[in-house]
Amino acid sequence: MHPAIYIFAGGALLIGVIVYLVRKYEQKRTAELTEVFRDLSFRSMESPGIPDFSITSRGHSRKRTNSFEGRTSGLDLSIFDYRYTVGGGKNQTAYKFTMVMTETSCPVFQLYKEGLFQKIADKFSKKDIDFEGYPIFSDKYVLKGDDEQAVRTQFSPDVLLFFENNDWCGESNGNQIVFWKHYRRIKPERMNEFLNEVKSCFKLFVKSAF
Repeated sequence: MHPAIYIFAGGALLIGVIVYLVRKYEQKRTAELTEVFRDLSFRSMESPGIPDFSITSRGHSRKRTNSFEGRTSGLDLSIFDYRYTVGGGKNQTAYKFTMVMTETSCPVFQLYKEGLFQKIADKFSKKDIDFEGYPIFSDKYVLKGDDEQAVRTQFSPDVLLFFENNDWCGESNGNQIVFWKHYRRIKPERMNEFLNEVKSCFKLFVKSAF
């Protein structure tokens, strides 16, 4: 038998094993998250749509999974895993992270923690909103919005300090706010800790918005 056949068969077997392991890992994650949120009295969401934000329009192969919703500390929250892909073939990259969303009225904004070159590109594509007296925040994030003055009012000193000390990104579409750790999925065993941070973040924003 030609050696190339063995190479092809070995490659196909390796791919099959990887697909199987990834599927088992995702099933385990779903089961563990379901248990965590059941204990928190959150309910699973069946076939929820992808919300309308700038981050959710990026790339292709967009997918929302492990969606739960519930109320905690006076906040109605939706929490879910999200992924999208950029590029194709050998050059494609998949981004996966846990997002948390609530409905509230506030100015439209996009807050990203980007790499150096992307940050430079964003600064030139649209005015980046900086805050005098908060160089750490201004250096760490790209903040954009349609109504600069309204966004500045929204980002109170307490909000700026929170983001200086935490690795969060976020957006508002005017009716909803969504936040996520910088391209990270939260492990089930750390979900309670994550929710405590979430509540601190949202309460600052709701306080600023109203």
